[in-house]
Amino acid sequence: MRTQFSVSFRTMMIASLCGLLFGCSSGTGNGNTAAGSGSAPSATPASPAAAADNAAKPAADSKPLTITFWHDKTGVAGDAVNQVVKDFEKKYPNIKVNSVYVAQTKDERLSQKLLISIASKTPPDAAYFDRFLVGSYAGEDALTDLTERAKKDNITAGDYYPFAWDEAHYKDKLYALPLDTDARMIFYNKDLFKSVGLDPENPPKTIAELDAAAEKLTVMKGNKIERMGFIPWYSQGVLYSWGWSFGGQFYDEKTGKVTANDPKIVEALTWMNKYADKYGIENVNGFVDSTGADALDPFITGQIAMVAGTNSNISKYTKFKPDLKYGVFPFPNPAGDKFTTWSGGHAMIIPKWAKNEDAAWEFIKYFTGPEGQLTFNKGIAGLAVTPKLNDTLGYKTDPVLSKFMDLLPVAHFRPVLPIGAVMWDQLLKAPDQVARKAGTPQAILDKITNDLNAELAKKQAAK
Repeated sequence: MRTQFSVSFRTMMIASLCGLLFGCSSGTGNGNTAAGSGSAPSATPASPAAAADNAAKPAADSKPLTITFWHDKTGVAGDAVNQVVKDFEKKYPNIKVNSVYVAQTKDERLSQKLLISIASKTPPDAAYFDRFLVGSYAGEDALTDLTERAKKDNITAGDYYPFAWDEAHYKDKLYALPLDTDARMIFYNKDLFKSVGLDPENPPKTIAELDAAAEKLTVMKGNKIERMGFIPWYSQGVLYSWGWSFGGQFYDEKTGKVTANDPKIVEALTWMNKYADKYGIENVNGFVDSTGADALDPFITGQIAMVAGTNSNISKYTKFKPDLKYGVFPFPNPAGDKFTTWSGGHAMIIPKWAKNEDAAWEFIKYFTGPEGQLTFNKGIAGLAVTPKLNDTLGYKTDPVLSKFMDLLPVAHFRPVLPIGAVMWDQLLKAPDQVARKAGTPQAILDKITNDLNAELAKKQAAK
């Protein structure tokens, strides 16, 4: 089965950390530039006290302190990053930001260079970071604790959506400042709905309605798929999406145990697999592999009539097919009520061993504050993590974005655990394992649950 991304954090951790965080001697070099980046080197690091004083009181005759910031943004998002950096430097002329684009590895959402730099004690001063990895990295002592700094500057839970604030914590300590978020819904092609006699203003609410619509919208030529009405696991249709929609829970806070074999999650995976059985997993994969990206995205071309996506899909559809008539609806569930979603998003961190913590704090505080959030999220059509800022961005009156906004108060977030990335990876593979008859949904999820709890116990024992 094909998805947008995959994480093999276990492999990365073994290859990159391997105990380095807890006893490896410091590497050579100042660690403030990426190899081959062509960026100017940082100035000599200032002491924390000096950096704090500089940040608060710019002095015209003092040499600006340079901090290094790593990110993975290009295109429109890269432009948004650059604008925030420019605005920050204008407001804080005593701090210069060496903004370095660091490409992501093929199978990882976070740069392997960042992990290696932390392990060798030569990291950048600040980095753009996937929030759900906070638990995995904080559990390895790879991030700087920001709790006291946040308290001192009156940054509190009330500034954010609860899920974004909670996701930035590990063991009641703050390790990241939330920046943006998203939500997941089903996009559907209104013209295709009309063409098969479906009401484009009354999309599916129950799983039965979704199945019926998907069958009507699917076009087969013999055994060849010409159009798929829906593919449950495609794009953002991961097991987290359906497990929560069916009413399941992936982690029990009271027992501290992974519960990926929750009966509701087993039910969700069983339903997902019906599509693999009906159309053939290789047949569906072959169809997906034949589709394109950007202007040739299968939803844009009409090759897939309904697709699970995030609010970020909107900017793509606007750019490549502004006349596309589409709508969105929440992930259906068996009962057709109590709809939910899950949200991810990014944050700003100060890696462990950063040389200029105080200046880096001023930077990430600005980037994730009202000014930075507005500039960045406006540039990428992203959702701010501070509710009132979404009002400023006008999302509540937008006919599509407002529907995403409506779900944010009930959004789930992935468990913040030291095995969070491994858990993501294992759950991502589950639908394909079931489709290829490696085991029943119950058996596959039982094994995943047992393996994850054993790994979690090891992590906890090591601390």
